[in-house]
Amino acid sequence: MADADPPPPPRYDFSGSCKREHRRCYNLLIRDTRERLTAPERVLSYTYTEHGKEATRTIAVLPGVAPTVTYDTALASDGTEILVRCQAFSNYLLGFRRNTEGARWFYFTEFAEHFPGGQDLGYEGNYDTLGASSLGPFEWKEAITALGAAQAENRNPLRPHLGVLIYMYPEAVRSETVFGKMQYAMIFGVRLSSDLVRDILSHVRQWNQRGKHLQALYRNGNYQLPLAQTLFALLGLSGDNDSPPLPDADLQKQSKRMFIKDMAMMKMAADADR
Repeated sequence: MADADPPPPPRYDFSGSCKREHRRCYNLLIRDTRERLTAPERVLSYTYTEHGKEATRTIAVLPGVAPTVTYDTALASDGTEILVRCQAFSNYLLGFRRNTEGARWFYFTEFAEHFPGGQDLGYEGNYDTLGASSLGPFEWKEAITALGAAQAENRNPLRPHLGVLIYMYPEAVRSETVFGKMQYAMIFGVRLSSDLVRDILSHVRQWNQRGKHLQALYRNGNYQLPLAQTLFALLGLSGDNDSPPLPDADLQKQSKRMFIKDMAMMKMAADADR
């Protein structure tokens, strides 16, 4: 018996001018993606005090999938449709292409300088616009349309639109992972118990043994604006008809060094609260 064709990627349509419908579709995209990437049985729970009352918070952790697993999502807007591919175990954007047969993939091939002005970014869950950030006044629908018209010989104009895509989709999903939640806690003064840190470190050791040490890591070591160092900074776009490659060995080594540094800082902060 022949193997069945794989199911089509989930599709989200931002056509038309109704902002309310756009917001509803966007919220559905983020919710669906988070649900696909998280496993209910893999959570961390910790107790904290808020307004004088004790409560328990549960954090979902990305599932233990192989580093080679990817997932695709189709985004449409007024006649343009793009296919976005992300790496499942880290939720990094790998590439995109127009969602038509034989279309050219645009993907990241090497680690380059950070996106200009990236230090001014911080995700606040606001769909409508990126506001006054240095990305410029580009919005979600415009980004989909521009990326759908991408040409290999004219890539520079794509940079702000690609920044919007990274910011509004992969990074928005990543913000709900365990390390995103931990950084939120540190920024806004939620105390982390040493038990929580030990629990997380035990997970980290397991991930390292399986080669999954890049789990949803934010690279900004001072815990301010966690998106600042995670935008891939438009890593040398190039066009090819092949599937986007995974990050190279140098990127993985750099990420591991930052991972170890960040976890050490988290442990120190937790131990100081004991």
